[in-house]
Amino acid sequence: MNFLSNFDLLSVGAAVTISGIFGFVVFLNNRRSVTNRTFLFFSLSFSVYSIFNYVSYQVESPRAALWLIRLVIFSAVWYSFSLFQLFYVFPNVRVRFSRAYTRILVPFTAFVSLLTLTPLVFQDLMEAPQVGQVAKVIPGPLVFLFGLLASFFVFGGLYLLGKKFLTSRGEEHVAFRFLLTGFLLSFPLYLVFNFILPVGFGNVSLIPLASILIFPFILYTTYAIVRHHILPIRVIAAEILTALVLLFSFVEIAFSTEIQERIFRAVIFVLLFIFGILLIRSVRKEVEQREELQRLAKKLSDFISFATHELRGPISAFKGAVSMILDGDFGKVPREVKGMLTKIYLEAEEMGQTVETFLNMNKIEIGKFNLMAEEHDFLAIIESAVEQAKYHAREKGVDLKFVKPKGEFPPVYCDRFKIKHVVSNLLSNAIKYNEEKGKVRVSVSQEGKSILVQVSDTGIGIPPDVLPKLFQQYQRGASEARRFAEGSGIGLWLTKKIIDLHGGRIWAESDGKGKGSTFSFTIPIHAVQRENGK
Repeated sequence: MNFLSNFDLLSVGAAVTISGIFGFVVFLNNRRSVTNRTFLFFSLSFSVYSIFNYVSYQVESPRAALWLIRLVIFSAVWYSFSLFQLFYVFPNVRVRFSRAYTRILVPFTAFVSLLTLTPLVFQDLMEAPQVGQVAKVIPGPLVFLFGLLASFFVFGGLYLLGKKFLTSRGEEHVAFRFLLTGFLLSFPLYLVFNFILPVGFGNVSLIPLASILIFPFILYTTYAIVRHHILPIRVIAAEILTALVLLFSFVEIAFSTEIQERIFRAVIFVLLFIFGILLIRSVRKEVEQREELQRLAKKLSDFISFATHELRGPISAFKGAVSMILDGDFGKVPREVKGMLTKIYLEAEEMGQTVETFLNMNKIEIGKFNLMAEEHDFLAIIESAVEQAKYHAREKGVDLKFVKPKGEFPPVYCDRFKIKHVVSNLLSNAIKYNEEKGKVRVSVSQEGKSILVQVSDTGIGIPPDVLPKLFQQYQRGASEARRFAEGSGIGLWLTKKIIDLHGGRIWAESDGKGKGSTFSFTIPIHAVQRENGK
């Protein structure tokens, strides 16, 4: 059995497979849409019709041939009805059908479809059927009902489509144009090859080609329905893989030489079709869930950004007011009140740092954490952070000092707000994790073409196994540290991100528990040198 002798089976098989795959692809794209459901109904109706149409001229039994021809006409009724409904509902997601549609048209269609299975439409065969030829039938008295109804569906649907096309505008007009183009490319020749030539002239050689001719309509309609939904590559890959596997499976059916082998491979084909649809559905569901998570993450990110922005203003104003009272701008403050106000100021300071940290973390997550780098007096940035931390140090009883380098110090190309945030975070930790009467020292030096900043303390120290984890997100260090603070665990992670953006390096050193620690970071100054032409 060679390829040419099986061309009709291959053609019908390919048409049925592809239309079924595209029907489910559109349906799974939006299962609630009446347009998508109707397109699936259309693709399945076409598949059933094509199968019956092919088998009807492959049998020799008169009784089997008669019933197969009746089934062809039966499926043709619903095939043409599905085409009409597709034009009726496209491109709407929801449609409220009229009473005439649901109470007259649908019941009448069902009635005529049942009539096609009776002698009232096709009474009998004129002669014994021959394999490869359409058997001639004796029409019944009500065969005209089928002709009228099928013609109404085809031409009535075309009228609806044309009317919508002419009255539509914008994106809908483009969608109708695709649908109309697919119809005009497919159905004129489809009617000639599948109805006029076989029925009028007994020529069935072009019936397989008629099945292939439906492809333009399937493809154009699929695109018209899902054109606004960009399918992820994983879904497209799953659809292409499924289609290829099914086509190869059908080729095996077509080239089978024995009936048992053909039946076995046909069962395999059906199972592969079912599993292929389940695969596409599973991949699409996974992609939809991921997209939903991304949408929720975006909403959460927007909320965090909004909330932190709204909190920054009141906290800054609150800190400013308390600071002015502590500095005596409104008169002398009693010692007891001053102590309480200092605690309030420190809590506000810590809250402000937390808000700033979450705001910056949110910017990192959405890819908007950028440097605003300029040439700055680096020592002034460090000194500002140290002065700001002195309230906290005095409250804790910690001796905080900034050891300034001797001689001239070069300007540094950096984001001064982010560098100050890094130093403030390191100072806050050094003071928190220190004992009363402890010491914190800040030093700055030039190491070749880089700036080295070190924050050393005499606090609780860091165990060796904790050091490698300090700069990971949501890591808060040793259990001893937790006794002194209830941080979010993202401060050091954020400092590393900032230093990384500057092209530098940050690390921690400690001799162990109770022996203090030193946090160091470097950032290069070569950017300034290149800018100055040095």
